[in-house]
Amino acid sequence: MFAMLELVELIIDVSNVAWEGVLKSPGQNPRYSNIALCLEHYKDKLHKKLIADASLLQLIDDKASFQKELGNGGIVLSPAGKKTEDFMLELARGSPDAKIVTNRTFLDYLTQAFKDGDLRLISPLLKRERFIRFKISYGCFIELPYEIDFHDENVEQDPESPIHV
Repeated sequence: MFAMLELVELIIDVSNVAWEGVLKSPGQNPRYSNIALCLEHYKDKLHKKLIADASLLQLIDDKASFQKELGNGGIVLSPAGKKTEDFMLELARGSPDAKIVTNRTFLDYLTQAFKDGDLRLISPLLKRERFIRFKISYGCFIELPYEIDFHDENVEQDPESPIHV
């Protein structure tokens, strides 16, 4: 487990990166080459944690390279029984300045927190500026602006509403 005071500037959702641009259909596998592009893009970031779903170990197209990264500690698997999203948010809670590289929206977390009245606890973790969205195109890892559109055209939204994170 990670120390709570450990400096982390980047949390990378390796599973999300590996699946980028891959159709989730029979015969399609997540790509280690996507992970390699991401690692190259962030090579200057010294304090990063690469988090992967345990299932990625079985599905990845280049198991040898992936296992090598696991073996040298470059990639960490989410603990058994814990969702990768939960693990990343736990790590983010201990590193308030860390950015999270993922294309996941975490909308289900916001929705549940809003229903439970716990939005003040989860919303600092899910602020837009904490996230780095990305695209992989023509062999390049490209950062994108992170935007979640909560706007419902049929409902006028209160600018003071806590759901606008």
